[in-house]
Amino acid sequence: MRLLQLQILSMLKKEHSLVNVAKKLFISQPSISTALKELEQELGCSLLERTNRGMKFTSTGKEILQQARIILDECENIRKECQKSTENTIPKIRLGLEPDATKELYAQLLVLAEKNKKIDLESSFDSRDNLIAKLCDDKLDACIMSIAQKEYEPSLWKLITEHALSFDILARQEICFISSENHPLQEKASLFLEDILQYSFALTERRDKYFMDLFEDTAKNKYVTYIHDPESYFTFLQHTDTVGICACHKTAQYNARYGNNLKPLFVQDFTFCYLTICCYHEIKTNNPLIKLLKTLKKIAR
Repeated sequence: MRLLQLQILSMLKKEHSLVNVAKKLFISQPSISTALKELEQELGCSLLERTNRGMKFTSTGKEILQQARIILDECENIRKECQKSTENTIPKIRLGLEPDATKELYAQLLVLAEKNKKIDLESSFDSRDNLIAKLCDDKLDACIMSIAQKEYEPSLWKLITEHALSFDILARQEICFISSENHPLQEKASLFLEDILQYSFALTERRDKYFMDLFEDTAKNKYVTYIHDPESYFTFLQHTDTVGICACHKTAQYNARYGNNLKPLFVQDFTFCYLTICCYHEIKTNNPLIKLLKTLKKIAR
């Protein structure tokens, strides 16, 4: 029996959905299902049953849930006691993160904090505007977020400048158009935005909102299709003349995964990139934060 299994049970009581629990814990849904199945096999009884309204606890599951909460509460008490004994010697770093754009980096941070006993990392998640506001109010020591180049998000960059915030670039994503290998556009020696906008588009992920004005204001563009599931998205692009959007540094990975049927379309008069940055006040930067920033640069690239 593992604490993670008990934590999953406790969160299911509130969330009623394996999908929601997976998002909260930053774990895949199959891993959540496997953990619950292993727990039921170990205990030799059924703890949950599916209903039209989501997951429901069996009578035995309710009893186990009560015991699980007692154990989790005791673990939390132990953690707090240990924290009290070290808070005078280990400085705490209050780090804010943007939920969707920093998931992979956050997972690496947790591993880093676990290995490095000299880093006491207190993490919280919020929108980019709120992260900057908290940083300016001294409620955070630093914040990590993904932000588009200045001409696409001038208001956020203005906030960074107005509050004299320093920032380090942890990663850079070049965004390009992508299509099937046999798409007519792939035959052109050089491409311009005018050529791309002749075709319909497929979009995925929240960040694609920045391209909507460009597409919807163009009468030549046929329509825009939203496909949220990545596998369905790239499969769709392989078998239609629709154009998609992709991060260039992941193109090779996507090609390998989807049968080498997709290729990037590099457009001469279109440049778009996202920067994953860590913002902080230079004058308030302490030694532990400086060490953390140096480590972040290494693991984020």
